[in-house]
Amino acid sequence: MRKTNQKGFSLIQILLVVVMISVISTALWNLQVSRLEASYDGYRGGTAENSVKMALEDIKYHIGLAGYNLEKGKKPLNIVKGKESDKLIIWHNDVCFEFYVDKDKNLVKKIENTDKIIAENVSSLNATSADGKKIEVTIATISMKENDQDKIETLSKSYSTVAEMRSLL
Repeated sequence: MRKTNQKGFSLIQILLVVVMISVISTALWNLQVSRLEASYDGYRGGTAENSVKMALEDIKYHIGLAGYNLEKGKKPLNIVKGKESDKLIIWHNDVCFEFYVDKDKNLVKKIENTDKIIAENVSSLNATSADGKKIEVTIATISMKENDQDKIETLSKSYSTVAEMRSLL
């Protein structure tokens, strides 16, 4: 009978360990990647939501100042009704501020012929005046998302606020 003095590992044992480590590390890597993707999707959605909320606050601020330090004869606030989206024209401090949705679905703030995109993926901006002093502003957003069946889902949200114009004496 032959006596075996094994002082190392066989090739099969080493291969089994390598395969087990690669399977475990691949599973952990996929878990980490899926967590990062979910985190990024949440961040991306959060920033879009925040930009719309900040745009609403900006509009509310300008409505609150409408008519301040304005020369006689200029209308402090004008709501131009559109088919899908409205345009807000607000005057204060002899400066015109316009808010509208462009053809690329961006919410734009125009100040003296300079356009600035303040929110993206906006389907509409709607403003209504109840009593001439209180203005309700609603911004609707739209986003596309692919689901598991390779179909595109359309998701929309609406954000609104009520702004009050200052008293002009």
